[in-house]
Amino acid sequence: MAKNTGNTANVENVEVVVCKGHTVYHNGEKYGENQKLLLSQDDADSLEARGFVKTLADVLAVYERKQQELTQTDGGNNAG
Repeated sequence: MAKNTGNTANVENVEVVVCKGHTVYHNGEKYGENQKLLLSQDDADSLEARGFVKTLADVLAVYERKQQELTQTDGGNNAG
């Protein structure tokens, strides 16, 4: 477990999303799949390496890429 040096000004927080089929417990709260939470960069990296979370930026990038593919596939005639 990381030591708390009392210097929290340099801690970068990252917004993450819990991956499908996983649950994350953080600061006494339970987060189920598709729920967002804010983690330190170290915690986010550790959980992402284990497949528990993805950064919100990564999730949004995948979503945008899929939306672009759909638009290109239907020629931009999206009825929705």
